[in-house]
Amino acid sequence: MKKYILAFFFSVPFFIHAQNLPQCDSLVIDCCTLGNDTISLNASNTTTELFGYPGFILFDSNMDTIAKENVTYFGIGGGPQLHEMVVMAPLVLPFSGYLNLYYMFYDSLGCSFPITIADTSTGVQNLFYHTDVRVYPNPAADRVTVHSNRLAGNTIQVIDLSGRILHQTRAMKNTEVLNIQSLSTGIYFIELVSGGAVISRTKLIKQ
Repeated sequence: MKKYILAFFFSVPFFIHAQNLPQCDSLVIDCCTLGNDTISLNASNTTTELFGYPGFILFDSNMDTIAKENVTYFGIGGGPQLHEMVVMAPLVLPFSGYLNLYYMFYDSLGCSFPITIADTSTGVQNLFYHTDVRVYPNPAADRVTVHSNRLAGNTIQVIDLSGRILHQTRAMKNTEVLNIQSLSTGIYFIELVSGGAVISRTKLIKQ
């Protein structure tokens, strides 16, 4: 049994364990980094046996697809090799599911890794990264522009690393400018809230 721990944003523990197929024992997976609409991992193989044309898919406990990789590699070698999955559905914390590795362009299942992502203490429960939200300039000193085709009518909020809401406003159009002069230098997050759920979360660096 192997265990891998991820420290992501709020030190969210991310566990991969119990490889259940013998051919998976040679794999080492360092997972995961979450982007605006991607989930990335590093994979390497401790033997010379390749998983030809590999692709990863993240499933929830109902086996619904949460994120899927576009196949870009011939095989998994000594690595580490970066694999990037595109987020296709909301990732709700706490999360339990499976990280499956397929090969031959998803023709065959190679490995299945049960995964648990623990909840955070920030109150940020709903993360949906598959959006078109743009935040610029970033880093920013005085003002930052937020743009999205779904911005109008929804709420924009700025939170700090502890999850405390520092600014909140109702967007009247798809492009809004936020005044961030009062924020101290550091890292924050800009969230788009729709129907009471956070549907986008973007890191902001305040200069």
